[in-house]
Amino acid sequence: MPALDPIDFTSDLFSTAFERQDPVSVPGRRSLRTVLALLSVIAVLGSAAPTRASQAAPAVPDPAEPSAGQRHPVARDSYDLGPTAFDDAVEAEIQGVVHYPASPQGKKFPVIVMLHGGHDTCAVGGEATVAWPCPAGAQPLPSYRGYDYLGRELAARGNVVVSIGINGLTAAEMAEWRGGKMINQHLALWRKWQAPGDDHAFARAADLKHIGLLGHSQGGEAVARAVAGDAENIEQIKEPVKALFLVAPGAFGKPAEIEQPTAVMLPTCDGDLRGR
Repeated sequence: MPALDPIDFTSDLFSTAFERQDPVSVPGRRSLRTVLALLSVIAVLGSAAPTRASQAAPAVPDPAEPSAGQRHPVARDSYDLGPTAFDDAVEAEIQGVVHYPASPQGKKFPVIVMLHGGHDTCAVGGEATVAWPCPAGAQPLPSYRGYDYLGRELAARGNVVVSIGINGLTAAEMAEWRGGKMINQHLALWRKWQAPGDDHAFARAADLKHIGLLGHSQGGEAVARAVAGDAENIEQIKEPVKALFLVAPGAFGKPAEIEQPTAVMLPTCDGDLRGR
């Protein structure tokens, strides 16, 4: 039996997700870099890559290394409204780092929102702790910056990518229940920043009608619940979500029922969710 080409395997996987509208399990042994490099495909976000200079494709394309004609130069921006800016009883930050195609010249690009997993939130004197806001003398741990490499790559492929901080939700053990409300508040800011004359270039480049969500661990469960909603009064995402990519998502309680195309990368050796 001939070996599967990773591009064909991944493309077929995502195409099947669109056709069947079913969750799809991605074996953990597949390269995270390879699968996530095609996240813009599963996000249905539409093709936003520049036109190829030539229609001739290499015999064996590499999904991790697109040709120069497929790539955009990437710009980075960030925003931080403070550690308690989240409009909720839970004290949490409104903070994000954005990677997006530079010099879009009025073009709109799909949006990918990423939520990190649960972790320690503050550090002082070499010791980490879970608290929010961080106590005096402690510094916030920037878990949301851990996806910078992925944001750059997806932006180069024609997406506006934001990784948002959820340290406050993590400390309050409320990420799964408040993740949707957090995302809604970020996207509401982006709509405001799309006004003519505003200096947030990334927001003006964002097509908020085409949104994909990525979440890891606690963040994975948060985005799944936020899309599905449930009887626990979880606030659903108000913008149209086209697809989800869940990386080793948590599954505490009843799993969320998702109608959008969904890919799941299962954990195989982290041990964190063993027995659940």
